[in-house]
Amino acid sequence: MTTTEVALKAGPSLDERARRIAGYHTEAESHRAAFEENAIRAGEELIEAQEQLDADPGSGLWGRWLDENFPGTRNQAYDYMRRAREFQDAEITVGVRKWCENAKRSHEAYRARNLEEHNRGILRESALNLRQGVGLTYEEIAEELGVSRGQAYRLVEGARRNEEEREARKRSAAAVRAAETRKVRKAVKKAGVATAELYAMAERMQDVLAQAHDETSDPEARRALDLAGQHYRKMRDEIVRALAVS
Repeated sequence: MTTTEVALKAGPSLDERARRIAGYHTEAESHRAAFEENAIRAGEELIEAQEQLDADPGSGLWGRWLDENFPGTRNQAYDYMRRAREFQDAEITVGVRKWCENAKRSHEAYRARNLEEHNRGILRESALNLRQGVGLTYEEIAEELGVSRGQAYRLVEGARRNEEEREARKRSAAAVRAAETRKVRKAVKKAGVATAELYAMAERMQDVLAQAHDETSDPEARRALDLAGQHYRKMRDEIVRALAVS
């Protein structure tokens, strides 16, 4: 297949590329001040043309197309392509560096926010302890913590609200767990005596293993007890799954 046939098959885009390449080459040769920019543009078009031809490197198709369409020498063409690739690599490197810098700044800002919130949390807990545990006035708390009276009041109230919210979440979670437990036990009881005994044994073993885990300080024994606990948790979960409790 001739390069003319390839060009016709590929459509006018290859011809247009050839015109662009010739234009950039002429500009690069005529205006030395703009040489680098035009050389890179010509190189980018040459790379695209080579990929568009999708020629086997050993077929000579790309070389023939280059001879027919590039007004300069092959060395110039490959120099343009090298410059374009180096420019693309540099752009990628700059892009990655910018992304890393932005990610670092975001992470630092995130850490700063977390640290600020952490410190505020410590202040709130300290203020609440000074108020409820020690019985200091807001003026005394303000002096102790180095804040204004208004800030001392807000810290104490904020700690109280946080504590109330935590307790409310605990109560809600406990209520959900209790409801699930009642549902499971009802399904287990309905399944029969043997299933009920097996489920009760799995629950008892978990409690006994947890107590034994707390009573020993030997690392190997604690690991073994953990594994045994996982086994009985899995047994309990499998029973629940088999009963299709939702």
